Amino acid sequence: MFGGLWFRTPPNQAAAQFWPGLCFQHPDDFVTWGLIGQQEQFPVPDEDLQALDSPDLQQLAVELTNDWYPGLSPLIKLADPKESFFLTMRRAVPIEPWQSSTITCSRGLAAQKISCVRWNT
Repeated sequence: MFGGLWFRTPPNQAAAQFWPGLCFQHPDDFVTWGLIGQQEQFPVPDEDLQALDSPDLQQLAVELTNDWYPGLSPLIKLADPKESFFLTMRRAVPIEPWQSSTITCSRGLAAQKISCVRWNT
């Protein structure tokens, strides 16, 4: 998985309007990547992946993608090794549809493990 994030307004500037003193760890535009698959698709058990440090996780991702699309592995290799992390993801079991009704949803909520803020003290 690859994704890019381009900010219209610098994050620290935007945050200052609502939360003075809040500073983002990564205030510049960036590209993010993730290697996602089912447990049995990886040659290393979850317990061993969890024990790897960030640079070793990145190196494993490079090795696992070496014979994929030619430009993919080099992009992963160029990433900051300190920013790689292991995250266990689970999927939900499908359930039967329920009767629809009117609900209110909060927009912009996401479940992500991203270390993105620090405080100016």
